[in-house]
Amino acid sequence: MDTFYTIIKIAPNSLTDDCLSIGMLAFDGEKYWLKFSNDRKNTAKRLVKTNSESIDFVVKQLTKQIEQANKPVNASQNILISFEGFLNSDFFNYLNIYSNGIVRFAKPLFLNEILTEDTFLNLFRLFVDNEAEKNISDKVDINEPFYKIIESNLIKRVESQIHTNLNIDSSKLLGLYFQFEMECIGLNGAFVGAKAIPFTKSMASIDKEISHYIALISFLKNQYNRESDSNNFYIIANEPSQINSHEHETWESLLHNPFLKLIQSDEVELIADKVEETGATTFMNS
Repeated sequence: MDTFYTIIKIAPNSLTDDCLSIGMLAFDGEKYWLKFSNDRKNTAKRLVKTNSESIDFVVKQLTKQIEQANKPVNASQNILISFEGFLNSDFFNYLNIYSNGIVRFAKPLFLNEILTEDTFLNLFRLFVDNEAEKNISDKVDINEPFYKIIESNLIKRVESQIHTNLNIDSSKLLGLYFQFEMECIGLNGAFVGAKAIPFTKSMASIDKEISHYIALISFLKNQYNRESDSNNFYIIANEPSQINSHEHETWESLLHNPFLKLIQSDEVELIADKVEETGATTFMNS
């Protein structure tokens, strides 16, 4: 059997069909590999809210099945169901096509190399969570109020009109070499988009997100021929408390960046106003 992997996703908004990757499953013909990102899982649960328990249930059930499938005793026991025959590439391809619930599976992709732990982790970091080995659970609580304001004052107002909680990659923008998450983006003659960056993150992460955001803006303008001063790309970032810190210097420099408009989380209704004013809508395939 060929080696394949599939991305496990959560679709918090069924209206736009946008998804957030939370895990990866792979099979090399002998062993299943499964890993979830706790950070992505917590983010998904926060976005789904009323059905958040279903995410834990799916993670638990899938983990249990994979553990069962990987038990060497299965080969010697007279079992009625073969997990290897059930959890194959055809099965996940079927789920990719027909599953339209909260939990989704990407189309299985095949590998022409031996699957090792390093290979699997590299794929996981590339397609799911590039900070997978870092313990950032302490920052989830710190940023909770920040994201709640954005969710209630921005996302809830525009989620039926434009893309929200969107994970952008090469499947949506051919030629894009990185993944990027945006709170929202829409188009109607000009772009309206927003990216939230809590400045409680490390400076390396902040710098990376800003540089990728600017690169994405340039890519979008070129791809859709929208080199217009009417574009509105926002960064949502609260002012850091330490005035002379590197974080504050970076935050202040964003005030003068010609590509971006910097606003704080208590001002995000201005973005929703702009979306409604321009009549922006979705424009990318899910």
